[in-house]
Amino acid sequence: MKTALRILLTAVLAAIALTASAQDKLPIWLEATTQDLVGQKLVGLVRNQLSRSNAVAPAVDPAHAVMVVHLVSVQGQNSPDTAYAVSLTMTDSGAFTGEAQWDTVVGLCSPALLPQCAASLVTTFEQTARAIQAELRRRNQSQQGQPKRGQP
Repeated sequence: MKTALRILLTAVLAAIALTASAQDKLPIWLEATTQDLVGQKLVGLVRNQLSRSNAVAPAVDPAHAVMVVHLVSVQGQNSPDTAYAVSLTMTDSGAFTGEAQWDTVVGLCSPALLPQCAASLVTTFEQTARAIQAELRRRNQSQQGQPKRGQP
């Protein structure tokens, strides 16, 4: 009986821990425009690594994302490498466009370095996600400290 209770308690605690860690992840939406094969492979690797990230979780749709990543890639005319540009934005209802620009990344990636390029981008996304989470906490704390309308 005690063993069954321990197993049940362990399972409940594990479920609570998983739920808490999933809630700490920032919902992210990756929007990609890639017309070259290397860029498409890069996006596939990035998506795969995002699904295993401890800091971000792929959003079901853009409306549920707090961070939006716009990735564009093009292949050089006489080169197997792909050039990419990434714009990282935070969903912000106070911004004119609904998104606030957070960071921009540009790079060049050869087919042989695709895993490293993807890992570098995901690291950047995770660092940006942590910075956005800190900003959201700061905003939340400053709003809690403000008096409500009509109160001194």
